[in-house]
Amino acid sequence: MSKNATVGFQHALIYLDEGNTKRAKEQLIDVIPKAEEEGKNDVLVGALCCLGDLHMKNKENAAAIGCFERVIALPTVKGLEAARVVAETMLKQLGA
Repeated sequence: MSKNATVGFQHALIYLDEGNTKRAKEQLIDVIPKAEEEGKNDVLVGALCCLGDLHMKNKENAAAIGCFERVIALPTVKGLEAARVVAETMLKQLGA
């Protein structure tokens, strides 16, 4: 049975807490299209920010920029305005 976006995102966060960044990255990549399909912009924003951060830590700057640019392109989600600020800050750090 396929997990919904929210459950998948929660699993990704658990993997991150455990230090399993490879599995977390795989999970986040899986969650993003599900969140889009389900119209869960809050999950989408969280997953993109987490994935962008993982890409930055792995020096995968082009991929990180893509994640953060997607966050900024989304409508602002009430309660997650800080995620947009984080994305903008990360893009500046990446020189984008």
